[in-house]
Amino acid sequence: MIRALVLLYDQFCMHEIACTCELIQATGGNVQTCGKTCSPIEAEEGFHVLANLQMDEVDLSKYDCLILPGIATMFDTLKQKEYVDFLAQCKYYPSLLIAAISSSPALLGAAGLLDGHNYCGGLYDEIIHDLPFLDEAHFVPTGLIQDGNVITAVGYAFREFAYQICDHFHIKVDRSYFGTLAISWKDKETHWHLPKEAIALWEDTLKELKVIYQF
Repeated sequence: MIRALVLLYDQFCMHEIACTCELIQATGGNVQTCGKTCSPIEAEEGFHVLANLQMDEVDLSKYDCLILPGIATMFDTLKQKEYVDFLAQCKYYPSLLIAAISSSPALLGAAGLLDGHNYCGGLYDEIIHDLPFLDEAHFVPTGLIQDGNVITAVGYAFREFAYQICDHFHIKVDRSYFGTLAISWKDKETHWHLPKEAIALWEDTLKELKVIYQF
C-alpha cells in the first residue's frame, strides 16, 4: 500500500498525475495533498482543489512517496521559495520516493534533491543552462528516468510515470490499464527550447531568481 502525498501549487497540471493517483487508490493506497495554505488552489485545467494539509503541518515520515505535478506557471512558482524550503526536508527521509513530472524537477533542483542524480523533465534547454542547481551534466534528454529514490519524467509520459511509481513499490499493474501505449515516451529523446516570445520573461525571471537563491 502506497501512502502518497501530492504537493499542490497554483496552476498545477492535474492530468499529469491523474493516472498515478488512480493507480495508487486502485491498489489499496492512499493519496493526500498539501499546499501553502488550505485555500482553494486552481489547477491548469480550471478545477479548484482544497489541500488536505498545509505544508507546515506535514510529517514526511508518514508517507512513502511525494509526488510533484507539472506547473503551467513554472517561472512564478520557482520564485516562491516556501516550496523549495519544504522540499529540502526530504533530504532527511532517504527512503521517501520523490516523483516529479514535467517542469517540477526544477523545484527539486532548487531544493538540492537532484544533486548527484540523473534527471529529465519538461524543461527548456536554456533554463537548464541558466540555473546552477540544474546540472547539465546529469540531465538526460529522455521521457522518464529513475535514479535512486528520484523519478522524473516529461509531461507526455504521465502513464509511464504512474507505472514506474508502482514498479518501485513492487505493485503489479496491468500495463493496458489506461489503454494501449501508442507511443512510449520512456526512452524517447526530448529537447525543448524557449519560444522567442518567452525569452524576455525568462530573462526578467532569472534576475529575480538570482536574488532569491543567491547565485
